[in-house]
Amino acid sequence: MIVMGRGESLDEGVLAFSRPVDRLRAWNVFIMDVRTRRMVEVMNYGWRVAADLQWSPDGRYLAFATFGPQSDLYVVDIFSGEGRNITNDFANDRYPSWSPDGQQLAFYSTRSDGLHFDVYLVKPDGSDLQRMTFDEATYPAWSPDGSQIVFSSRIEGKLYLMGVDGGSPVQLTDNPGHDRNPIWSPDGSQIAYISFVNQDNIFGDRIFVTNTDGSNNRMLSTEFPIQGMPSWSPDGRYLAFVGRGSGERHDSLYLADTLYANPVRKLAENAYYSYTERWAMWSPDGRYLAFSLRDADGLYTVDVSSGQLRELASLMIMYPVWQPRANNDGNF
Repeated sequence: MIVMGRGESLDEGVLAFSRPVDRLRAWNVFIMDVRTRRMVEVMNYGWRVAADLQWSPDGRYLAFATFGPQSDLYVVDIFSGEGRNITNDFANDRYPSWSPDGQQLAFYSTRSDGLHFDVYLVKPDGSDLQRMTFDEATYPAWSPDGSQIVFSSRIEGKLYLMGVDGGSPVQLTDNPGHDRNPIWSPDGSQIAYISFVNQDNIFGDRIFVTNTDGSNNRMLSTEFPIQGMPSWSPDGRYLAFVGRGSGERHDSLYLADTLYANPVRKLAENAYYSYTERWAMWSPDGRYLAFSLRDADGLYTVDVSSGQLRELASLMIMYPVWQPRANNDGNF
């Protein structure tokens, strides 16, 4: 295990990511001390890619889905390296999302009939499975206070809010396109999401932001025909996203200001993004974004203020995610 001395600065934090470890592309989960670049393998799970790594709020566990003929959810303890397959079945289980108290995971799955996705809750040990929706739902995301979940309806293409204690879902958006991939602002007052637009000379995915009562629903930017999952800055002012402008061959990492009409700013080129998953690109202090390259090996951070790039590793890496600030007692 990586152990950082007590009292040492954790300003730059710890990253988790997935990477292949042999020529047959067996994928493992690793963690890295960003300051020292020391890296250790946390879990060896075979050839399926661990997509959309998600830290627990206390920074001790990682949840992820593996993609292959059978897509399962796993939870791994980074201190012990013990991993648990919490959904060992033939369904497609995807997109685990921790509740703010770390006691539950929301995910979507075809376990009801093998064909249609719905949102479920499960405890990190795999117990107390609950089905939350019954009408084709995907991409669940928790409110910061843990009382609500927002999700995307695959049939209607709208976002809905539901309480975790039951009750009928309430429609949040009503755009002409398909609304998906919602994510709450840190203060719980807004939700950013992606919607497909085909009107007024605008075609393709765009990022939208709405208040949680559905008011002030607005398109954030129009410059990019392709836009990926937005990621809120810790202070709730900015959204980082990956986009590709007209005529560009590669995706780039951009920053948009949600409070003021400042121009969207490019931070880095050739950034990898899948456009379907989400991960915590921001460092806990809001100073850096982590990303990997699409057309080459490499893990990088970019300083949001200066735009300065730093290479952390010249390896094939996917889904880098920052450990939350909660685990800052000096032990990794």
